[in-house]
This record gives sequence, C-alpha cells and structure tokens, in this order.
Amino acid sequence: MASNLTTQAVIASALALPPEQRLTVLGALHSSLTDSDVDHGPEEDPLVVSQAWSKEIAARCSELKEGRVKTISAAEAERLIFDDE
Repeated sequence: MASNLTTQAVIASALALPPEQRLTVLGALHSSLTDSDVDHGPEEDPLVVSQAWSKEIAARCSELKEGRVKTISAAEAERLIFDDE
C-alpha cells in the first residue's frame, strides 16, 4: 500500500467497503499482527532511519532546486495512481 495514505484515509476507505470486504480487511490486519510467519521487516535503529530520511530529503530537494525533476499536482498524481487506462 502506498505509504503516503494517512491512517484516517485508510480507515475511511475500509469503512466504505461492504461488510464482507471489511471482514476480509480485518482478518488481514489481524493476521499481520499475530502471525509470526508474516515478515514485518527488520527492526532498525530510529536514529539510523532518521539520518537516512534526512539524506533522502536533502537529495530530493536538490533535484527540485536544480530542475532535474518536476512536480505535479495532487490531482495529476491521483490520476496517475488510480486511473485504470
């Protein structure tokens, strides 16, 4: 799932589903918390993660400032993500 979604957006989307599909989501979430076979990823030192994100943010800001990448509107991003065409 896209990590850009907020918790509230995920909850709102789940609540909009029919009851049977909400049960499917509930089961998947429950399994992800209780099933020892589900890979939750490595535990990483928060300081290391913070430093890595700081480096990534600086690199992305440089790309924007230098004109190597262009921004798009939120509407265009949603169209690209959700458009079935």
